[in-house]
Amino acid sequence: MRKRFLVLSASTGNGHHSAGNALVSELLSRGHEAEMVDCMDHVPVAFRHWFKGGYEMLVRRNPRMWGHLYKTSDKPYLNYWVQTWLDRTWTYPIDEVIRLYKPDCVVCTHSVAQPRLPSIRKELGCKVAVVVTDLRPHRMWLRGKPDYFFVPTPFTEKILYERLPYTKGHTDVVGIPIHPAFTGTVEYDRSPNTLLLSSGGIGAGPFEDVIERLSHHDVNIQVVAGRSKAAKDRLTTLFGSSPNVEIFGHVAPDKMADMMRRTTLLIGKSGGLTTFEALATGTPFLIYKPFLIPGQEEDNARWLDDIGAGKLVLDPEALEHTVDDLLANPASRSRMTAAGIENAYPDAAQMISDRLEELCRSSRTSKATMA
Repeated sequence: MRKRFLVLSASTGNGHHSAGNALVSELLSRGHEAEMVDCMDHVPVAFRHWFKGGYEMLVRRNPRMWGHLYKTSDKPYLNYWVQTWLDRTWTYPIDEVIRLYKPDCVVCTHSVAQPRLPSIRKELGCKVAVVVTDLRPHRMWLRGKPDYFFVPTPFTEKILYERLPYTKGHTDVVGIPIHPAFTGTVEYDRSPNTLLLSSGGIGAGPFEDVIERLSHHDVNIQVVAGRSKAAKDRLTTLFGSSPNVEIFGHVAPDKMADMMRRTTLLIGKSGGLTTFEALATGTPFLIYKPFLIPGQEEDNARWLDDIGAGKLVLDPEALEHTVDDLLANPASRSRMTAAGIENAYPDAAQMISDRLEELCRSSRTSKATMA
């Protein structure tokens, strides 16, 4: 039976939107009504500037401060309660968005709206599900008592159970929904000695030093500067004339998937979506610590290193050494590819959609029984 699904995201980085779009596409393909809403398009302007602009500013200019805020708000102390009060207070326009859409199920791929959902769920009788896009479930993901959680790994599930015991039996391990371009079994020949360099959608990170160091090696470098025009222009000015360096700005998912499948090594930061895109494409992943956003990406990096699909590289000298070592050892790269594919969840969007359909059916049965 046709159902209505409303996916709530927020434009802080690209990952939350990418996961939401992948899920919406799958639900639409099944004949349901589905729409993704960016919460930042509906909140008051001051809150949007503070929430989104403040995040990007801290990540670019003071990542250590962002790391401090991330870690202290993961405990039930002042930072957590202040942020929860702000989210609950200033996302009030989302209530009307949900009322107008009349969804059977609200799905969050970002945590900002969660504090408001218990009251609107009671009013409308809809289900609420959360798609956690970080490997470690930060306390912000735990708010609002959702009906169901979708988490990326068994590690995430274990921590979620410890923090919210009621979630046992209400959680599926599914990976993170990714664009269909990253899935499938198409075989690609990886270009010899080609490096794909990316530090996420906002284009933060010490690109210049990395390009300068690696461009002197026998490699071709493709650089994805993200949606930051300033970063793309700066890198083009510095390296545009280099014969072995190509500079790109924002890259569409199908193009990025193609680049990942063809590159020898991906060098970047371990955002949740990038992590599962690399796993699905079997791309050997060097996570460069100076690119990382402190907090969730550090946890992702350690996990990738632990499972053997990636290597966490701490400094420029180690990066050069690791690149040279892996380029000279195809067997090591093959092991990383195999570990990635083994831990990938290319069907995450389908798995989540299956469960959401079950939740809506059980909700309908429950209402009919009560009647």
